[in-house]
Amino acid sequence: FRTAGARRPVDRAAQPTETRIKALSEAGSLATFQGDYVAASRSYEEGLAASRQSGNKLHEMYLLINLGSVATERGAYSVARAYLEESLASQRDMNNLGGMAAALLYLGELARCEEDFAAAEKAYLESLALYRQQEDISAVAWTLHNLACVCRQREDSEQAADLFRQSLGLFRPLGYLRGLTAC
Repeated sequence: FRTAGARRPVDRAAQPTETRIKALSEAGSLATFQGDYVAASRSYEEGLAASRQSGNKLHEMYLLINLGSVATERGAYSVARAYLEESLASQRDMNNLGGMAAALLYLGELARCEEDFAAAEKAYLESLALYRQQEDISAVAWTLHNLACVCRQREDSEQAADLFRQSLGLFRPLGYLRGLTAC
């Protein structure tokens, strides 16, 4: 029996709030770091659906990048490309420089995994220019690192060493041990 004015229980899962979308994104990130790509995909896909339902384009674009990254890790390259290209197109439509740089960075990673080093370098260089424009030092350092990896894979050890040195020079003042170790 209900009294007048009593409220019905709210199904929080059915409401795509920003907090819920962020929580799903963080759950996906945690699963990714743990190497559980199935759980990561599930969280990111649920977050993407909630973002689309709520009309939150910014979260949608970043969740597409996350899904593309996980698909790359799983070797599902055509799926990864579809997610990343959709994100990049949306980021460009909104002139979101940070998002464009991130989508390009992950498109570079995808191309590197596919051993398409020319496409990887092209994507990384475009990403690098955008990160430099925004003065995102950490992202610049990682992108230089990734470019160095492409050079190493192409057996251009001199260029790879130069790019690794540049990356190290940016990571050192940040005290970013993970980046230093990667270089």
